[in-house]
Amino acid sequence: SSRVGPSSSDSSSRVGPSSSSSSASLPSVRPEQIFVFIHQVLVSAYTGWYPSSAIGLFVRCASLADKLRMEEVAYEFMAQAFIAYEEYLEDPQGKPREISLIIGALESFRGFSDGNWNTLVQRASQHAAKLRRKEDKATVIADCAHLYWPSALLAAPNCQESRRNDKKLLKCLQRALKAANECINDQVEKFVMILNKYLFFFERRCPTIGVKYLQGLICLIEDHLKQLDDDQNGKRVRAYYANTIKYIKSKVLAMCESPHKHVSMCL
Repeated sequence: SSRVGPSSSDSSSRVGPSSSSSSASLPSVRPEQIFVFIHQVLVSAYTGWYPSSAIGLFVRCASLADKLRMEEVAYEFMAQAFIAYEEYLEDPQGKPREISLIIGALESFRGFSDGNWNTLVQRASQHAAKLRRKEDKATVIADCAHLYWPSALLAAPNCQESRRNDKKLLKCLQRALKAANECINDQVEKFVMILNKYLFFFERRCPTIGVKYLQGLICLIEDHLKQLDDDQNGKRVRAYYANTIKYIKSKVLAMCESPHKHVSMCL
């Protein structure tokens, strides 16, 4: 009788609802409803005022929806990312970071149908080709090549062969090389970057990426290295190229009995 407060058996004096009644009273929210809410917030509060941030958020939501196998939702978020880029971003042709963000996200998607996938890839590739600075164009177009040989998809058990297009991949790299050749600054560095792209797809046995392209690029870089200044930037580019050649030589040594061994002809 001297206890303070109600006994543990006196349920009528408890403060607040029980845990069972609390959980029962919570409304169930479907993932679609959450995405609709996020979509509304981003469109109304971000797209027109903070388009760069909106692009990043749209892409992240699309990536999550793709992981949840919600293709229509993922496609809608990607469509909004393109709208923010095309209609609200000031000077989109001078903004490589945003289109690179979209391209990087597309490479990791697995759930799109071929029709939706091709539409998004074509749209991204067109914007990459419209970038104003040749240095930006060379880099971003080279990145587009991954969309025609997506490594994340190739690692998946349900790999869709229809997304691989070795001819378009080669065309991307050739366009990137053309843009790099027109660069005023960082020309040799862009050549080395593109050489690394060729190596990446060569190692993954893309049929259109042959030894002759590697040889040609190596010889092109060797010719242009002579024109590099001996300043800090020149030393950095030479080191970048030297590391690439070191990597190639290590692969050649590891496969000395392979037909690929004549990659070393220009080394």
